[in-house]
Amino acid sequence: MIMNSSEIIIELKAQASEKYKANVVKMGIPEEYSIGVSTSVIRMLAKKIGKSNKLAFELWNTGYHEARLLAVLLFNSKEISAADTEKLMKEVISWDLCDHLCKNLIIKRKDYNDFLMK
Repeated sequence: MIMNSSEIIIELKAQASEKYKANVVKMGIPEEYSIGVSTSVIRMLAKKIGKSNKLAFELWNTGYHEARLLAVLLFNSKEISAADTEKLMKEVISWDLCDHLCKNLIIKRKDYNDFLMK
């Protein structure tokens, strides 16, 4: 499925739920950066889209929490630089995005030990 970042944001907003958004905001995600989409919807969308670092960075740069969760699933860990991975880590503002980034991207890198806290 070929989609650009704008189309993906429209799709995420179409799948949004005010109830889910309220729950995410309660967990500390700023309301202006929350769309209100469940992780299961994000995972299904990621499978349809496929890997693309370019698209993943575009989604990440929207600032939307759910777009960042989706971006993590779209990154190809073999093709993303250590510097870009460091940049992503510095922009994480929630525990769930941190978990998502660690288990879906960083741990899959050959140099993942370089990202361990010392």
